[in-house]
Amino acid sequence: MNSKSTLPPFHIDICRGRNNCPYKLIDPEETILLLEEALQKRLEGQSVSSYHKMIRFALSCCPNSCSQPQIRDFGLQGRVEPIVTHQPCNSCQACLKACPEGFVQLTAEGPQISEQCLACGHCIDACPTGTLDKGKSGWTLLIGGKLGRIPSLAIPVAHFLSTVEVIQTILSYLDPYLAAIPKEVSRKERFRAWLDRTYQDSIYVQD
Repeated sequence: MNSKSTLPPFHIDICRGRNNCPYKLIDPEETILLLEEALQKRLEGQSVSSYHKMIRFALSCCPNSCSQPQIRDFGLQGRVEPIVTHQPCNSCQACLKACPEGFVQLTAEGPQISEQCLACGHCIDACPTGTLDKGKSGWTLLIGGKLGRIPSLAIPVAHFLSTVEVIQTILSYLDPYLAAIPKEVSRKERFRAWLDRTYQDSIYVQD
């Protein structure tokens, strides 16, 4: 029996939000299609011998992150930013009750949103007066997550990206990694290890 398997070079985990999840914030279909096209173009004809050598992606349509983007090489989380409008607040406290983390506070001027807000949209849906409404929406991109002997959570590098921006930003990290494989790394070096070695402390969240 041949002990070596032939597996595709990448895998994309997609959350249940692709269908009819009530927490779905973004329709993922265009992003999935364009991501698969970009990956197939770059990795056509390639295979790996182990599941651990795959480049792994995860896409979640909300911050609940059911597809575990925090532990994948590249992860996407759908987000919708709440904004405070000029519509008067009736102090019903529905937004406070809707936020599981308590990141909404009610003041005499109306609701205030913490900088720690996860942009899940719960408070927007709960607001009966339109005081809270949708602001920016898009994908948060995380890179470099992994488990194993020395686990690391993925690093958020950008928020509220469009599909085109997602693909461009992913490829800005993936293409140099793929180019480095025959020269200085092997698939034994995980993507996160290459990131840490190549970028060191220069990976920061972009506004």
